[in-house]
Formats: sequence, C-alpha cells, structure tokens
Amino acid sequence: LLRPDIYDVASYGDRKGLRMVLATNGTLVTQAVSRRMIESGIKRVSVSIDGMDKASHDAFRGVPGAFAGAMAGIEAMKNTGLEFQINTTITKDNLHQIKDILNLSIGLGAAAHHIFLLVPTGRGKDLANRAITAEEHAAIIGRETNPERRDFYELLWYTGAAQSDAAFLMAEDVDWNNRTIAYSRMKLKSRGTAIKPALIRFGEEVAVILRRRPAAGALFPYLR
Repeated sequence: LLRPDIYDVASYGDRKGLRMVLATNGTLVTQAVSRRMIESGIKRVSVSIDGMDKASHDAFRGVPGAFAGAMAGIEAMKNTGLEFQINTTITKDNLHQIKDILNLSIGLGAAAHHIFLLVPTGRGKDLANRAITAEEHAAIIGRETNPERRDFYELLWYTGAAQSDAAFLMAEDVDWNNRTIAYSRMKLKSRGTAIKPALIRFGEEVAVILRRRPAAGALFPYLR
C-alpha cells in the first residue's frame, strides 16, 4: 500500500482476467483505502496476524500498536465488504497459540486462515533460531486424527505448495513415471487453460503420502 501505483497494478491485472489479491499488515487500511481496493479489482486481502493478542503480535512484529492497527484495518474491510483472510507465520514463540489464532480468525469472520512456516530470509534472517524443527512439525501432524488432513499437512511440509492449490490436486496431476506433480495456481485460474502448470518433482517421502490418496479424482475430496 506504500506503492503509489498499487491500484493501477491491481486494475491492470484485473483487466487481464487475473484474480487480484493483496497482502498487508493491515495498519494502513481505512474504509477509504478498502473501497479503493475494491474499485481496483482486488478480490481478497490477507492480513498478517502472528499472535493471539496485542502482547504476542506486537512482540513478534517489533512494533507497538501493530495488533490494534491490524484489527482496525480488518474492521474497515468488513464495513466495506472486502473479503479478507488471516495469514500466520508459525515460530517457537507462537506455536502454542495456533488454535487461539484460528479461533480469533473465525471470530473476526475471516474467509480463511493460512499457516506459514518461517523462512529466515530478508527481514526474517535474524529469526532463524525461532523456526520450528521438523520434530515439532511432526508432533503437530501427529495430533491430527483425520487421515486426509494429516496427508494434506504432510504434503504441504514436503512440497511448500500453497494450501488452496494443494487442496485441488487431482490424482491425474501425478506422473508416477517421471515422479512429478502438475501444479496449477488457483489464483491464476490456470487449470484447464493453455497456461502450462509448474512441475514439482517428488521423492519417496511424498510418494508415500500420494500412495495413501485416491488413485483417481481429487486427492483431497473433503478439503476442496
């Protein structure tokens, strides 16, 4: 939102038939900004919430008032009818708050709650020691009793696929001979078009997961 041409960029993408979305910390969103985003063709906004309350979110962001600003931005979008989702980066500091942040997202009326693992690059390069370990991730997955959701979470861990894209994967997207998955981006509306999907090569860890999924049709029929 600091870019003066952001609305021009969004309008251009919208005219080209792309589903335009925007990621923000929410602090610069007012009702006037929200209306302008809608007018420019932006269909959904993701707001980063990394703690269940002011203390934990502000500590992670390193900015006093970040939580209050995000909540105000969300309220502005709700008042103007702009769809929003919550994005959360999981670290050792908020790992125990996953359910609380999910419940906060539901209470706010978010369209979705997307979980991200910490990638220690850019401004996050000094937080590498706060990233959760493979063992901590496995412990979270191990608590999931639904086999479809457990396979879904494990696939995300190994491939880095976006949640909405992975949920729509088909058994026919898997090329067992070449060990690749044809990966279409939902936001580009590329499935079934001339746009060629990306190919994700997979090893035995992913193969084990895929063998547990349906041999035809949707890999995750209840998550679609």
